[in-house]
Amino acid sequence: MKENKEHKVAVKEVGMEQIEVQYHPRKDFGDIEKLQGSIKRDGLQDPLLIYEVGEGRFAIIDGCRRFKAVQGLGWKVVPCLIKKDIKPADAAHLSYVRNTEREGFSPIEIACHLKAMQETFGFSLRDLELKGYGTPPSISSKIKLLELPKPVQSEIHEGKLTIAHGLSLLKMSNPEEMKRMAKRVVDFEMSAKRADLAIDTFLAKGKKKETKAAPVPAKQPF
Repeated sequence: MKENKEHKVAVKEVGMEQIEVQYHPRKDFGDIEKLQGSIKRDGLQDPLLIYEVGEGRFAIIDGCRRFKAVQGLGWKVVPCLIKKDIKPADAAHLSYVRNTEREGFSPIEIACHLKAMQETFGFSLRDLELKGYGTPPSISSKIKLLELPKPVQSEIHEGKLTIAHGLSLLKMSNPEEMKRMAKRVVDFEMSAKRADLAIDTFLAKGKKKETKAAPVPAKQPF
Protein backbone atom coordinates (compact mmCIF):
# COMPACT_ATOMS: atom_id res chain seq x y z
CA MET A 1 0.00 0.00 0.00
CA LYS A 2 1.33 3.46 -0.93
CA GLU A 3 0.45 6.59 0.98
CA ASN A 4 0.67 10.22 -0.04
CA LYS A 5 1.11 11.93 3.34
CA GLU A 6 0.72 15.44 1.94
CA HIS A 7 -2.79 14.77 0.69
CA LYS A 8 -3.60 12.04 3.22
CA VAL A 9 -4.54 9.60 0.46
CA ALA A 10 -3.63 5.91 0.55
CA VAL A 11 -3.62 3.73 -2.58
CA LYS A 12 -4.62 0.06 -2.38
CA GLU A 13 -6.84 -2.61 -3.89
CA VAL A 14 -10.13 -2.96 -2.02
CA GLY A 15 -12.67 -5.77 -2.17
CA MET A 16 -15.82 -4.84 -4.10
CA GLU A 17 -18.01 -6.10 -1.25
CA GLN A 18 -16.38 -3.58 1.09
CA ILE A 19 -17.45 -0.59 -1.02
CA GLU A 20 -20.86 1.09 -1.06
CA VAL A 21 -22.54 4.13 -2.53
CA GLN A 22 -23.86 6.20 0.38
CA TYR A 23 -24.28 9.49 -1.43
CA HIS A 24 -23.57 10.67 -4.95
CA PRO A 25 -24.71 13.89 -6.64
CA ARG A 26 -24.99 12.41 -10.13
CA LYS A 27 -28.27 10.65 -10.90
CA ASP A 28 -27.64 9.75 -14.54
CA PHE A 29 -24.59 7.52 -15.03
CA GLY A 30 -24.80 7.38 -18.83
CA ASP A 31 -23.76 4.41 -20.96
CA ILE A 32 -22.25 1.90 -18.52
CA GLU A 33 -21.83 -0.75 -21.25
CA LYS A 34 -19.64 1.60 -23.29
CA LEU A 35 -17.45 2.21 -20.25
CA GLN A 36 -17.22 -1.53 -19.64
CA GLY A 37 -15.97 -1.98 -23.21
CA SER A 38 -13.29 0.63 -22.61
CA ILE A 39 -12.22 -1.03 -19.34
CA LYS A 40 -12.04 -4.44 -21.03
CA ARG A 41 -9.84 -2.98 -23.76
CA ASP A 42 -7.61 -0.57 -21.84
CA GLY A 43 -8.10 -1.42 -18.18
CA LEU A 44 -9.28 0.92 -15.42
CA GLN A 45 -7.41 4.18 -16.01
CA ASP A 46 -8.38 5.96 -12.79
CA PRO A 47 -8.83 4.37 -9.34
CA LEU A 48 -11.93 5.06 -7.26
CA LEU A 49 -11.71 7.71 -4.57
CA ILE A 50 -13.21 6.34 -1.34
CA TYR A 51 -13.22 7.01 2.41
CA GLU A 52 -13.69 4.78 5.43
CA VAL A 53 -17.17 4.71 6.97
CA GLY A 54 -16.62 1.81 9.38
CA GLU A 55 -14.26 -1.03 10.16
CA GLY A 56 -13.27 -2.33 6.74
CA ARG A 57 -16.14 -0.47 5.05
CA PHE A 58 -15.79 2.32 2.50
CA ALA A 59 -18.05 4.77 0.64
CA ILE A 60 -17.38 6.25 -2.78
CA ILE A 61 -16.48 9.91 -3.16
CA ASP A 62 -15.65 9.75 -6.85
CA GLY A 63 -16.00 6.83 -9.25
CA CYS A 64 -19.57 5.54 -8.94
CA ARG A 65 -19.80 5.00 -12.67
CA ARG A 66 -16.52 3.10 -12.74
CA PHE A 67 -17.64 1.08 -9.71
CA LYS A 68 -20.90 0.08 -11.43
CA ALA A 69 -19.00 -0.84 -14.59
CA VAL A 70 -16.46 -3.15 -12.94
CA GLN A 71 -19.17 -4.55 -10.68
CA GLY A 72 -21.02 -5.62 -13.81
CA LEU A 73 -17.81 -7.16 -15.14
CA GLY A 74 -17.53 -9.33 -12.04
CA TRP A 75 -14.42 -7.78 -10.53
CA LYS A 76 -13.64 -8.91 -6.97
CA VAL A 77 -11.22 -6.09 -6.11
CA VAL A 78 -10.71 -2.61 -7.53
CA PRO A 79 -7.85 -0.07 -7.27
CA CYS A 80 -8.76 2.76 -4.88
CA LEU A 81 -7.42 5.95 -3.40
CA ILE A 82 -8.46 6.06 0.24
CA LYS A 83 -9.06 9.59 1.48
CA LYS A 84 -8.29 9.82 5.18
CA ASP A 85 -9.66 12.13 7.87
CA ILE A 86 -12.72 13.32 5.95
CA LYS A 87 -16.26 13.74 7.25
CA PRO A 88 -19.34 12.60 5.26
CA ALA A 89 -20.43 16.23 4.67
CA ASP A 90 -17.02 17.15 3.24
CA ALA A 91 -17.00 13.93 1.20
CA ALA A 92 -20.34 14.93 -0.34
CA HIS A 93 -18.95 18.33 -1.32
CA LEU A 94 -15.76 16.81 -2.73
CA SER A 95 -17.84 14.33 -4.73
CA TYR A 96 -19.68 17.26 -6.32
CA VAL A 97 -16.45 19.14 -7.06
CA ARG A 98 -14.67 16.13 -8.60
CA ASN A 99 -17.64 15.26 -10.79
CA THR A 100 -18.14 18.86 -11.91
CA GLU A 101 -14.54 18.93 -13.12
CA ARG A 102 -15.28 15.92 -15.33
CA GLU A 103 -18.76 16.78 -16.60
CA GLY A 104 -21.35 19.36 -15.62
CA PHE A 105 -24.49 18.45 -13.69
CA SER A 106 -28.03 19.07 -14.85
CA PRO A 107 -29.97 21.77 -12.96
CA ILE A 108 -32.04 19.06 -11.26
CA GLU A 109 -28.95 17.16 -10.11
CA ILE A 110 -27.58 20.43 -8.71
CA ALA A 111 -30.89 21.13 -6.96
CA CYS A 112 -30.94 17.63 -5.42
CA HIS A 113 -27.34 18.03 -4.28
CA LEU A 114 -27.99 21.43 -2.69
CA LYS A 115 -31.05 20.07 -0.90
CA ALA A 116 -29.05 17.10 0.38
CA MET A 117 -26.25 19.38 1.55
CA GLN A 118 -28.82 21.27 3.62
CA GLU A 119 -31.09 18.52 4.88
CA THR A 120 -28.71 15.55 5.12
CA PHE A 121 -25.40 17.21 5.92
CA GLY A 122 -26.58 20.31 7.79
CA PHE A 123 -25.11 23.08 5.64
CA SER A 124 -26.74 26.51 5.87
CA LEU A 125 -27.19 28.79 2.87
CA ARG A 126 -24.24 30.80 4.14
CA ASP A 127 -22.11 27.64 4.40
CA LEU A 128 -22.96 26.73 0.82
CA GLU A 129 -22.17 30.25 -0.35
CA LEU A 130 -18.73 30.05 1.27
CA LYS A 131 -18.11 26.73 -0.51
CA GLY A 132 -18.78 28.38 -3.87
CA TYR A 133 -22.31 27.23 -4.69
CA GLY A 134 -23.53 30.79 -5.33
CA THR A 135 -25.49 33.40 -3.40
CA PRO A 136 -28.24 32.35 -0.97
CA PRO A 137 -31.02 33.61 -3.32
CA SER A 138 -29.59 31.68 -6.29
CA ILE A 139 -29.22 28.52 -4.18
CA SER A 140 -32.82 28.83 -2.96
CA SER A 141 -34.05 29.32 -6.53
CA LYS A 142 -32.29 26.16 -7.70
CA ILE A 143 -33.73 24.11 -4.85
CA LYS A 144 -37.24 25.40 -5.67
CA LEU A 145 -37.06 23.50 -8.96
CA LEU A 146 -37.71 20.35 -6.92
CA GLU A 147 -41.23 21.66 -6.22
CA LEU A 148 -42.10 21.08 -9.88
CA PRO A 149 -43.90 17.85 -10.90
CA LYS A 150 -41.51 15.01 -11.68
CA PRO A 151 -42.26 15.01 -15.44
CA VAL A 152 -41.35 18.70 -15.61
CA GLN A 153 -38.17 18.07 -13.61
CA SER A 154 -37.28 15.40 -16.18
CA GLU A 155 -37.66 17.92 -19.01
CA ILE A 156 -35.21 20.23 -17.21
CA HIS A 157 -32.82 17.36 -16.46
CA GLU A 158 -32.80 16.40 -20.14
CA GLY A 159 -32.18 19.99 -21.25
CA LYS A 160 -35.55 20.53 -22.92
CA LEU A 161 -36.39 23.26 -20.41
CA THR A 162 -34.08 25.70 -18.62
CA ILE A 163 -33.93 26.85 -15.01
CA ALA A 164 -35.70 30.05 -16.10
CA HIS A 165 -38.52 28.00 -17.66
CA GLY A 166 -38.86 26.04 -14.43
CA LEU A 167 -39.01 29.10 -12.19
CA SER A 168 -41.68 30.66 -14.42
CA LEU A 169 -43.74 27.47 -14.24
CA LEU A 170 -43.62 27.68 -10.45
CA LYS A 171 -45.89 30.73 -10.66
CA MET A 172 -48.65 28.20 -11.35
CA SER A 173 -50.12 26.37 -8.38
CA ASN A 174 -51.82 23.45 -10.15
CA PRO A 175 -49.39 20.59 -10.98
CA GLU A 176 -51.50 19.42 -13.94
CA GLU A 177 -51.52 22.93 -15.40
CA MET A 178 -47.75 23.07 -14.91
CA LYS A 179 -47.31 19.83 -16.88
CA ARG A 180 -49.60 20.99 -19.69
CA MET A 181 -47.84 24.34 -19.94
CA ALA A 182 -44.42 22.68 -19.86
CA LYS A 183 -45.45 20.43 -22.78
CA ARG A 184 -46.64 23.47 -24.69
CA VAL A 185 -43.36 25.28 -24.04
CA VAL A 186 -41.36 22.29 -25.29
CA ASP A 187 -43.62 21.64 -28.30
CA PHE A 188 -43.47 25.26 -29.47
CA GLU A 189 -39.79 25.67 -28.51
CA MET A 190 -40.57 28.78 -26.49
CA SER A 191 -37.75 30.89 -25.13
CA ALA A 192 -37.78 31.52 -21.39
CA LYS A 193 -39.05 35.06 -21.99
CA ARG A 194 -41.85 33.92 -24.29
CA ALA A 195 -42.81 31.13 -21.90
CA ASP A 196 -42.94 33.57 -19.00
CA LEU A 197 -45.27 35.83 -20.98
CA ALA A 198 -47.51 32.88 -21.90
CA ILE A 199 -47.71 31.84 -18.24
CA ASP A 200 -48.54 35.39 -17.11
CA THR A 201 -51.27 35.60 -19.77
CA PHE A 202 -52.70 32.24 -18.69
CA LEU A 203 -52.74 33.28 -15.04
CA ALA A 204 -54.31 36.66 -15.85
CA LYS A 205 -57.15 34.94 -17.75
CA GLY A 206 -57.71 32.66 -14.78
CA LYS A 207 -58.01 35.62 -12.42
CA LYS A 208 -60.55 37.30 -14.75
CA LYS A 209 -62.68 34.15 -14.73
CA GLU A 210 -62.54 34.02 -10.94
CA THR A 211 -63.61 37.66 -10.73
CA LYS A 212 -66.57 37.09 -13.06
CA ALA A 213 -67.63 33.98 -11.19
CA ALA A 214 -67.41 35.62 -7.76
CA PRO A 215 -70.88 36.35 -6.28
CA VAL A 216 -71.88 40.00 -5.93
CA PRO A 217 -72.29 40.77 -2.24
CA ALA A 218 -75.81 41.75 -1.23
CA LYS A 219 -76.47 45.34 -0.22
CA GLN A 220 -76.48 45.77 3.49
CA PRO A 221 -79.48 47.58 4.97
CA PHE A 222 -78.74 50.75 6.87
